[in-house]
Amino acid sequence: YSVMPSKAFLKAVLRVLAPIAFFIVIYIKYVVISPSHPKYQGIMQTGRFAIGQGQGSDDRRLMQYRFEADGRRYTGNWTKDDNEWMTGRKSTGFLSEPGDLQDFLVIYDPDDPKRSLLRCDCPIGDSVDFRYYVQNFEKLRLQGHIELKNSLTEMMVK
Repeated sequence: YSVMPSKAFLKAVLRVLAPIAFFIVIYIKYVVISPSHPKYQGIMQTGRFAIGQGQGSDDRRLMQYRFEADGRRYTGNWTKDDNEWMTGRKSTGFLSEPGDLQDFLVIYDPDDPKRSLLRCDCPIGDSVDFRYYVQNFEKLRLQGHIELKNSLTEMMVK
């Protein structure tokens, strides 16, 4: 004879496995392929620049941002841990108050703009700030001084 699991048993198993599957997907999306992954070194070396509008809060430790590239709108997530990894130092208050939007430099892959980095160490108040950051990143690229785990200021000092 064959033993077929009951519907109640299958539902119970599904109730346990569904949240686990959800967390695995989130882990893969935001940890395994997060912007802090070393493959993003290439974006720092050759990516294009945009102004991104970030919104988040310290209690969530997450900033969501959006930017435009080639006439299309893209979104991304940037965590406080990503920022600390990117700049090599502890983040304090890098996130905005809930509801506030802040402008920051975004560096994105021109072939796949969904792959992008939010540079919280590069806040943008106006077009002069944007030009300043772009010029300095371009200069650092030419000098071969782009390093993922440093702020723009620290890279310029080296």
